[in-house]
Amino acid sequence: MMANNDDDHDNIDDNDFSCGIFNWHPKCMQHFANKKCFLALFCLTSVLQGIYYTYFVSVLTTIEKLYQVQSRTTGIIMSSTEIGQISGALLLTYYGGKGHRPRWIATEQSLINLPMNTMCTIDNSTAELFCNQQSDVVVQQSRVNNFVLAIFFMSLLMIGLGTTTVNTLGIPYIDDNVAPKESPLYFGITIGVRIFGPVCGFLLGSVCTSIPVQFPFGTSDLQPNDPNWIGAWWLGLFLVGVSLALASIPMMVFPRRLPQPDPSSYCHRQQQQQKMEQENLLKSLHQQRINNHDHHHMDELNNTELITFCDNNSSSVDHCIEKIKPNGNQNDHSTIGGGGGGGFSQALKRLLTNDILLCRTASSVLHILPISGLYTFLPKYLESQFQLTATDANMIAGLAGILVMGFGIFASGTFMRRYNPSARLVAQWIAFAALSYVIGMIILMFLGCPTNQFAGIKQHDNINGQDYFLDINHKNLSCSYDCHCPQGRFEPICMNNGITFISPCLAGCSTVHVNSTEKFYTDCKCHEHSNNNNIDMIDIVETLEAKPGICPLECNTLTLYIIIFSFTVLIHSTSEVGSMLLTLRCVEPRDKAMALGFISFATGLFGNVPCPILYGSIIDSTCLFWEENCGKLGACRLYDSTRFRQLFHGLTASIMFLAFCIDLIVCYKASAIQFHDDTTQQQQQQQHDKNENEVMMADEFKIVQQQP
Repeated sequence: MMANNDDDHDNIDDNDFSCGIFNWHPKCMQHFANKKCFLALFCLTSVLQGIYYTYFVSVLTTIEKLYQVQSRTTGIIMSSTEIGQISGALLLTYYGGKGHRPRWIATEQSLINLPMNTMCTIDNSTAELFCNQQSDVVVQQSRVNNFVLAIFFMSLLMIGLGTTTVNTLGIPYIDDNVAPKESPLYFGITIGVRIFGPVCGFLLGSVCTSIPVQFPFGTSDLQPNDPNWIGAWWLGLFLVGVSLALASIPMMVFPRRLPQPDPSSYCHRQQQQQKMEQENLLKSLHQQRINNHDHHHMDELNNTELITFCDNNSSSVDHCIEKIKPNGNQNDHSTIGGGGGGGFSQALKRLLTNDILLCRTASSVLHILPISGLYTFLPKYLESQFQLTATDANMIAGLAGILVMGFGIFASGTFMRRYNPSARLVAQWIAFAALSYVIGMIILMFLGCPTNQFAGIKQHDNINGQDYFLDINHKNLSCSYDCHCPQGRFEPICMNNGITFISPCLAGCSTVHVNSTEKFYTDCKCHEHSNNNNIDMIDIVETLEAKPGICPLECNTLTLYIIIFSFTVLIHSTSEVGSMLLTLRCVEPRDKAMALGFISFATGLFGNVPCPILYGSIIDSTCLFWEENCGKLGACRLYDSTRFRQLFHGLTASIMFLAFCIDLIVCYKASAIQFHDDTTQQQQQQQHDKNENEVMMADEFKIVQQQP
């Protein structure tokens, strides 16, 4: 007799298809075990993680001022997130793909919450220095605290580990449970909604940086537009951490598999159509063996089971067809990550020998490197170039950059779902988007504001004429030479004649007045004497007044910059959905999560890890004035605007051009990718008669019989 496999199939565990944990699976929760609920939960988790990362980016300038950190140091700290991700990218996605994917996501998501409360509120008090006033107080916010920086590094490292599995397991989980035609729409939704995370992160940073760091236990006598203002950078980290902890609970109880495939999917239709036909075919073959007295093959047939459910990784027609296989391999389901395919080493070998995937990986690295570097320091650039507050810079970075990106991704996903473009056309558009980004960055290289000039400071070149620095020569400040002003203190004030001084002391100010609305200095004895456009000689001429801050520039290019930047981001963002589809379709379905993990590993190691360090070093090279603490360099407080603008956008354009070159190679090879299951082809396949199905299943049965 042929072994009935219904019981064996039940051994897969019905709990794998129901919401709950351990032995607790209440019926009221089973209504949520569907693709739409998982999509909503996945999007929520992605948004919260996006908020966390970009929020940290939005408070980088605050942290630099608070702990006197250079940009290359903050770049190293930011790279720790990617170090955490690549540390577990391949192994975690391989074993996580074979296991309970939602629980893997929830478990690693909970790791993000561990470092949330490691930091506490820091005092925001400052000490102003006036003429003939000395101070031996070392302000807390000017110290480079290596212990605190180590905590930041380890915290972001844990965050990287926690975010590893969300995309590399969550996206294939969604792809497994939707029809192939629906994949672009779902990818557009997941990526598009996820973009709102970074947007909200910048907006949250905008709000928190406008609140004094002493909140809720005190206030500050400074205003947010003061260069020495320190916002409540810790507040957003706490709020996002609590939200992530709450979101991990429903993810933990989500089922291992969705209980039923999508009724509109090809897999489900084939399943219903072929179930009876396969059972009849097996019975017919079994009877034929009996009639022929073929005991050897009859024994094999008795050890045959009928699998009547779709593989866990079914996303194409080939892997949706029900299979016949020996009982001894009941647990050998082709799972995401290479299960059933010879193990981790063979799965990795399949990826490394896939030339299209390797080109896509190189392209992804070269796309993510400049974009990640650009957005990591975009708020700093906006603050420096256009003299914006941290609040305004974060607002612009979130709305003009990230929000526009989300719109482009969602629109492209909708377009691809409706028109089903070919793989070659999608690859060509990715190349065009990269080229558009290059052109946009080149234009932005020449769109900015000039460097503000400071009284008593001379700009010098080094031997090779590449690096610049500002030299405060107190002998040039004859009006404040006897004040014995310390070097390396940045407390800029703007004289009422439009000249900026580094500090009230250097301006010869001896009195400060504070009222309910503003603060201003009087008895300031210095004003400029211009010499060949270099303000290097100061005379005692008259007593002037001054206000805190840098004198405003006559520069009206911010609006045009935002328009061009937003348009460039919009064009490039429309390639994101197609990029992901090319990656998923250029590998075998069983290798989808492994492929995403492989690309995540590569983009992390060669893209996201070096990019903040590279960009931070480039930005530091444009510094004109470093704060000093106990003779050591601290944070940079003034940049050469022209060099900052040119290097910042020029580096981005150069790397993106390399990505464009790789994308051209992908265009050439894209015709080999099975991109979409053609709708007409599916309808024809559904109309196959019983005899054609029997021939197909008989061939498969013969193959199974030949296996030892």
